[in-house]
Amino acid sequence: MLTFELDDRPVAHELLAVTPVARDRTTMHGWTVVPRSGGLLGSAPVFWAYRLQHWWGTRADLRIYRDAEDTDGSINTPDDEGVLRFRQFHRHWTGRGPR
Repeated sequence: MLTFELDDRPVAHELLAVTPVARDRTTMHGWTVVPRSGGLLGSAPVFWAYRLQHWWGTRADLRIYRDAEDTDGSINTPDDEGVLRFRQFHRHWTGRGPR
């Protein structure tokens, strides 16, 4: 679950899930909630602009996961644990790493 803020004010909440569907193929599911607003920049345009930029960003993230190399663990911090576990999970499902 992610919360995106602008000037300490939540602008979007998102729940993401990644499902392996075949070798070298996953599907990302995302549910986004954007607070209602009126005027020219109402909820719908803000929501779709947010989703578009998120889609482009996710494409770049997936390239990073695909091409990243394992490290010896000496430079990892506790905040890296989630990414490292996802990388291991992704490699297991795609057959690109130890099982």
